[in-house]
Amino acid sequence: MAQADVRVVSTDYEHFAVLYLETQKGGARNVWLQLYARAPELFPEGAQKMQQLAPQVGLNPSQGALLPKSDQCAGAF
Repeated sequence: MAQADVRVVSTDYEHFAVLYLETQKGGARNVWLQLYARAPELFPEGAQKMQQLAPQVGLNPSQGALLPKSDQCAGAF
């Protein structure tokens, strides 16, 4: 089983939260940031905060990706 570390590293409590995730399994270490929002529209301050935090955790901000909007999860409810 992989060891996992998940932390909320930034939030404004109204619009967004940035999570830091780190897993280790079989000697391999993976680190990533995830941006969560309360609305389907991108919250610019959240995306900017994630870009600022990326170098602090050893990530290259230019290699980040924003996934397209999808209503697949909304349809599950």
